[in-house]
Amino acid sequence: MLRLEGKSAIITGGNGGFGCETAILYAKEGADVLICGRNETTLEEARAKIAAYGRKAVAVRCDVAKEEEVLHLFEVADKELGKVDILVNNAGLSRTCNIEDHPTDVWHELMAANLDSAFYCCRAAAARMLKQRTGGAIVNIGSIAGMTGRAVSVAYAASKAGIVGLTRCLAEQLAPSGIRVNAVCPGPIPTAVFRDFSKEVQEKLMSTIKLNRWGSTTDIANLILFLSTEEGSWITGEAININGGAFMG
Repeated sequence: MLRLEGKSAIITGGNGGFGCETAILYAKEGADVLICGRNETTLEEARAKIAAYGRKAVAVRCDVAKEEEVLHLFEVADKELGKVDILVNNAGLSRTCNIEDHPTDVWHELMAANLDSAFYCCRAAAARMLKQRTGGAIVNIGSIAGMTGRAVSVAYAASKAGIVGLTRCLAEQLAPSGIRVNAVCPGPIPTAVFRDFSKEVQEKLMSTIKLNRWGSTTDIANLILFLSTEEGSWITGEAININGGAFMG
């Protein structure tokens, strides 16, 4: 039997990187999937890849940093999917700035993109899961930066640390209803967000990886899938590091 047969999932930032990879794995395992993002071209490309596995695939243009767009996103999910069993908060943004000249607008931009967006989506998904009374799984994407700090990524690291706090609070509240909430905290993965870092920063990050290779989107997607299935049914409130040994906390 497929591990996600009959399930419906929402993945933010599902039009690229490990968001798209996760959506494809979900479809392979029997789930209907709604993805969202801001680029209509890549959204449609990702939707077609998901649909190729015979599951319902819905793509919605949405900026999850904007509360009103998240409300619309979940209205579409209600209509197209009928229920929400799984939420993956994958959308995110990164910038590098030194603290002494860190623009205030960049701080707010990253908090909105990385933390506010997860809050909006968790709130909407949790309300539906509680009403459904069938449990559920929420996976929030954090970062190694949120666990260790990163000197030139103050806003990014702080927003991802906030993801861990959000995850644990929601896990505590929602566990009695069978809703599991976990965070996946990847190390350096050469995705679009990672490529915003300077060459110097990228080289420094590579030097910390004990397994001596970059992580892949498949590495991350496989962990997200595990946390979404019955195999991960006794795991909640965890911030799971996956970084090739770069951080062993």
